[in-house]
Amino acid sequence: MFKLCYNSNGFRRFDMELTLDDLHEVGYQAIEISCHRNHLDPLYHSDKYLHSLTDKLKATGISVVNLHTGAKDLMSDIDFEPSLISDSKNDRQKRIDLILSTIAAATAIGAKNVTITSGILPEQCSEEEGYRRLRESIDTILAKSDGTVNLLIENEMGMLVERVEHLAKLLPLYQGSLWATLDIGHAQCTNEDICEAINSLGASVKHMHFEDIKDRVHNHLLPGDGDIDFGKIVKLLSGNSYEGYCSVELYTYDVKPAEAALHSLNYFKRINYDKCPEAYTASFVAV
Repeated sequence: MFKLCYNSNGFRRFDMELTLDDLHEVGYQAIEISCHRNHLDPLYHSDKYLHSLTDKLKATGISVVNLHTGAKDLMSDIDFEPSLISDSKNDRQKRIDLILSTIAAATAIGAKNVTITSGILPEQCSEEEGYRRLRESIDTILAKSDGTVNLLIENEMGMLVERVEHLAKLLPLYQGSLWATLDIGHAQCTNEDICEAINSLGASVKHMHFEDIKDRVHNHLLPGDGDIDFGKIVKLLSGNSYEGYCSVELYTYDVKPAEAALHSLNYFKRINYDKCPEAYTASFVAV
């Protein structure tokens, strides 16, 4: 069954209450919360805020399927820093602490997944050392979490783990404890075959990001405005019995996010019905 959700980073100009109201009105039943200072800041949220958020989720009938920790300005004014592979061990620990706090928040609000990114390789750091730091950081996170929330890593542009082949290198080292958030737009940008990526990673993929891409330029576009054949991908996912969510990630449309969310939902309704009618289910709510 093809299941769609929307990434809250498209609504980062607005608070969570308005975001959930808009997504409910448009017709979404699930959300991916991208941790931002205006939504859920993992280091500064309160129990009161988490209770309020849980109540709002119940009121709108929207479930949280993933918390994402990859916002570029979440921790500092330097993009994506500190990271899991920063030069300073103290800085790496700060990112680890943020991820552990996010896992705790996920448990509190009922999210089953938390997504991380590897970080940008420091200038004087070798790839080998970068992977050593990454593995050390991931090992620390896994050792301090109880496994009730899945830990996922995304193929993020410009980072150590940027390509699908990088995921394929890392994930087998953590069978059963680390999974993938596959961003198909990023795979398009790095000139990788998306369908081959889905097949090669297989059950390691627990979550996906959907955005369109034109001419392999990293600029998130509305579905249908770029070169990605979403019909082919939806049919493949349905045939592979993919059980995760596909999260529409359109932070580039944050001025009128509800319009982008509605456009995307209606687009995938048409695609899903045209390419895989047997999967046309109540996952798509009438709008």
